[in-house]
Amino acid sequence: MKTGLAFVLSFLFIGAGAFAASGASLVTPDGGVKVHVFPAPPPSVSAFKLKAGGQFDLGTGTATFAGQATHVGQFTADGTFDPVTLAIQGTITAQSEDTLNYAATFEPQPSGEITVHMTFVGGPGRLFNATGEAFGTLTLDADFMFALDLEGTFRKCTRDATRSCE
Repeated sequence: MKTGLAFVLSFLFIGAGAFAASGASLVTPDGGVKVHVFPAPPPSVSAFKLKAGGQFDLGTGTATFAGQATHVGQFTADGTFDPVTLAIQGTITAQSEDTLNYAATFEPQPSGEITVHMTFVGGPGRLFNATGEAFGTLTLDADFMFALDLEGTFRKCTRDATRSCE
């Protein structure tokens, strides 16, 4: 009987400790019950790399490209390009149909290299609430075909799609 009681008390003590550690209190000093819920952890941040090839169509003001990106996998992308501001915005679509909306700016360097700054936010699906930015280079040939090589950060909210990240 004593062993059974000790087991039950140990179980209650361990269970209450785990419950409290998860962000809840069971008993207040006056004997009442009070629950504290702590906010969700911050979004996870990790490295992001994107490698792609594509082409600008100056006649239509569009660009298409395809490649591989961390957290996205293989993808296709399209966008609207403004040759005056050297900016593009569009959508990256993963093979799973999940999307990232992106905006990028291009800055020609004296060396002939073109630097790129891309920002993105997630659309519906598993990339919901994803955000990030990447920097790198775009190599452009005479036919307006290009290679894109970017590195940066990717932030993914750990909450479900019904709640927003802070």
